[in-house]
Amino acid sequence: MKTEILKNTVGNRRGGGYVLTCAVILAVSMIFSAVLFYARTKSAVESAREEAGRVLDSFVMKNSVYSYGSIKQGTDYTESFDGEAFSRALAEEMNLSPGEDGLRAGDGDGNTVFVISVPEVSFARDKTLSMTASFGMRMPVYFAGRNLFWFTVPLTVKSSLDSRY
Repeated sequence: MKTEILKNTVGNRRGGGYVLTCAVILAVSMIFSAVLFYARTKSAVESAREEAGRVLDSFVMKNSVYSYGSIKQGTDYTESFDGEAFSRALAEEMNLSPGEDGLRAGDGDGNTVFVISVPEVSFARDKTLSMTASFGMRMPVYFAGRNLFWFTVPLTVKSSLDSRY
């Protein structure tokens, strides 16, 4: 019974069967579009997280050299650090340009791919070389060439250097 209804609807020569076919194609294309959008967003977020982690690791290593030198001199360098140096290194590593609302990444056509807010770098534990960088990654949602809205993904990256002696 149901197969007859489906055959009559899909096989209708008067054009009535095309409505169901169009609805199915539209639904499949919407699902396909959502999956591609999720994959692009996930890829961009994971890439930003990995690059920020690599920059924070090098930042911790660089500060460990300064900290060791200052401890040998009798002072404690781990009480402060230059958070702007991390922002500059992150912008250089990810090829970001400074904008009015953060560090901006664009494509070849001049469209904004994402914007990273100015990272907040802090010690995860006081007076140790265990640091945390937190920032928001804003990404635009485009439809038909127009920006519909922005959404923000909060990211936190941690890095630490523990003494082994």
